[in-house]
Amino acid sequence: MWRVLLGIGIGTFSLWGQGVLIVRSDGGNERFVIAGERFRLKIALPVGIAYGAGCRLWYGPSGILAFAGWQKGDFPPGATLVVPGTDVRGDEQFVDVAALSSTQPGINPVLVELEFVVAPGAPHGTMAQFRAVQAWVLRQDSTVALPNSLVEFPIHGYLQVWPGDANDDGSVDVRDVASVGLYARRGAVGYRRSPASTEWMPQWALAWEQPEATYADCDGNGVVGVRDLAVVLQNYGYRRDRGANGTVLPAIAEFSGRQEKTLRQWLLPADADVFVGIVPICGKQQAGEVRLVGDRLLRGVVVRLDSAVIFAASVQGISELRLVGEGWVCGEEQVQMRTITGEWQEVEGRVLPVEEPHEIETAMVEDGGWICLEGRRGQRGWLQLYSLVGSRIGCVAVPEGEGRWCVQSPVGLSRPVLLVYQTLEGVQLWRLVVGR
Repeated sequence: MWRVLLGIGIGTFSLWGQGVLIVRSDGGNERFVIAGERFRLKIALPVGIAYGAGCRLWYGPSGILAFAGWQKGDFPPGATLVVPGTDVRGDEQFVDVAALSSTQPGINPVLVELEFVVAPGAPHGTMAQFRAVQAWVLRQDSTVALPNSLVEFPIHGYLQVWPGDANDDGSVDVRDVASVGLYARRGAVGYRRSPASTEWMPQWALAWEQPEATYADCDGNGVVGVRDLAVVLQNYGYRRDRGANGTVLPAIAEFSGRQEKTLRQWLLPADADVFVGIVPICGKQQAGEVRLVGDRLLRGVVVRLDSAVIFAASVQGISELRLVGEGWVCGEEQVQMRTITGEWQEVEGRVLPVEEPHEIETAMVEDGGWICLEGRRGQRGWLQLYSLVGSRIGCVAVPEGEGRWCVQSPVGLSRPVLLVYQTLEGVQLWRLVVGR
């Protein structure tokens, strides 16, 4: 009888429109399966009342997927038969399943649950495919044939990762700083690497849902963040074809005599070792307009990526760092410091106060008058003139740098008046001007 059922020897009198449902039933991710792991599929029959059912389930690729066992579905114990096999060429595998019960029919029953295992070395991106064919259902007064069904799952395999080579191009350079910054800003997360090391050697990592982000997890903790920049710094200049070649980190900059707008300032303790961060910058987007400088010669890497500056620097002996250039900080910063003992700490930057002008002049003439601000401006802003009752009388935009900027005072304006300088960061200076 079972041979007849497995071979679909019962006469078919009608065709049912709904095919077999092949659904993952082990609680794992429904979008993919993982190399080296087991998973289960249930074969369900959305056909109403059924006294029996059966199908042949082809699966592959051969050598990557293997049948590992089964559990009964909704039919009574002893009512189910499962027979695995291989086609005559040996390149496709199948499982024949059938169940029959004349006394306990199922309603939209689960025919069987099948377990499969993925080979540990399955290439990433390979498709695991399952095809249900020759499916039939025994109803109260007829046998119904079902359409064929197909389901596929991409396989998440293992990728070879070299710590610090965040873009997988074979070498560690500024482009890897940009890759870490890109995926850190996106909040990329995935599987931990086990065991994980930051040494320059190949390591196997289970591919993330976005495979490219797998390489950017340089320390292997399952999260792409600013600390991965320290691994890029550690292995900077290494190449797969040359190994650890002792490359010296490039020099960045130290404080110069020229006056530059300071976007952020960080004061570092004596035990600071590595300084890494991502700072969102708004304003001009051209590369090279934002720099990281220190009170001594600084070595590391700084990259401008879209609306952010990403940096990683060796800071032993450095007591002060500044981010200088165009634009302004316009989002949440991710800045951390590692000490010489390996401890990580978040570091908060501060904005340097605007230097107070060394002189405010008032010069009045009979046919007009001007009130001027003179000195060096560390940040751009606005010079505004108010009456003592709060009415704004004049306003002029003030760039950073040296110069004199003036607001015209209407003839006959009663004194005193209030001169206010306000920056993009909200810093304010004010001076009461009494005049003649």
